[in-house]
Amino acid sequence: MNYVEAFLLYLQTDKDLSGLTIENYARDIKGFLSFERTPPEVTAIEPSQIRKYITHFDCLGRARSTINPMLCALKIFF
Repeated sequence: MNYVEAFLLYLQTDKDLSGLTIENYARDIKGFLSFERTPPEVTAIEPSQIRKYITHFDCLGRARSTINPMLCALKIFF
């Protein structure tokens, strides 16, 4: 089991979050991890990488209401 799977299991069993919330967190976390051409090791993520990811969506013109849930998922995961 990898870090993401363990985190999602924790959300389901310990935090009792809805299936949809867990799916959304999974999508956002996996999206971040696949953003780099070579996905980084989870334990080696730097804040600058998260800023770069969020800035990417700002540059695409995404609304804050789209970006904020992504940021929330990443904040909870890391």
